[in-house]
Amino acid sequence: MLTRRTLDHAVTLILMSLVLSGCGPSDKELMDVAVSGNVVELRKHISSGVDPNRSLNISANRMVEFTSMYGHLEATQYLIEQGASLEYRESKHHWTPIEWTTAIMLAPKFSLKEDYDIASRKKRRVVCKLLQKHLKSSPLNTTIARGSLQEAETLIAEGADINEIDEYGYSPLSTAVFHEHDEIVAKLLAAGAWINVRSYADMVDEKNVRKEADPLFMPPMFAAAMSDTPAFVALLQKHGGEIDEPGWRGITPLKIACLFGNVELAKYLLDEGADPKRKDGSKGDASRYLPQSPKDKELKRRLLELLEKY
Repeated sequence: MLTRRTLDHAVTLILMSLVLSGCGPSDKELMDVAVSGNVVELRKHISSGVDPNRSLNISANRMVEFTSMYGHLEATQYLIEQGASLEYRESKHHWTPIEWTTAIMLAPKFSLKEDYDIASRKKRRVVCKLLQKHLKSSPLNTTIARGSLQEAETLIAEGADINEIDEYGYSPLSTAVFHEHDEIVAKLLAAGAWINVRSYADMVDEKNVRKEADPLFMPPMFAAAMSDTPAFVALLQKHGGEIDEPGWRGITPLKIACLFGNVELAKYLLDEGADPKRKDGSKGDASRYLPQSPKDKELKRRLLELLEKY
């Protein structure tokens, strides 16, 4: 007997077969929807049987990579809820959503077709925080990202390493600082968590991280600058943190402050000895990281004026 349940199941199978046979949305259609962050259209496609982990182009990026790198919080959250993997790699050279989003957020310039202003960087920072809450590579870091002090204490009591650097370059202290969890930061500092993590090269060699794939590296002072909170930078410095400790690609906290247009943080770092002429992996000093958008020209002027004084 043909029941409603049987009919629904049959319709679902037909729709899925249409997608698999090429009659469903094209890769370009799905990519355009993801880039735009259109949650309504995403729901329609997923409901029709589109796999949230479907690769959309030759680089194997999926919808969640595109919603993340373009800073679409609601769309990224929806895809996570529908089962999009945040740690899938087509190969060791393939970037995950958090790596794509972080790289674009921290790039002085990039080629995406939009006006890259400070607000866009901050949108991506929010998405990075969301992604960290759903990663599985480090239970302790994920728990800290979610702000659960009690669960974090339980994991540490059971033997979790408070200094382990996860696959995405974050230590537990880096994660706590980036998410601005004061209590957890205090607990980790009291427990002796590393503030000045060993050099990038040492970390890569020792952990055999994907050397060819440009792994992220987010030491605590770097993460504090990314959180845009001078108080955390000052706290880490008080506990012996190096004001100029570089993170991914040799980018320093001062350069992060410039990227996000944080004049207060930039001034604090310069007053405490940050070197505005220090080069990074791309041979750029702090001036290369000044805001580029016309929308932020006043902040750029103020930051440039500040850098020229030191």
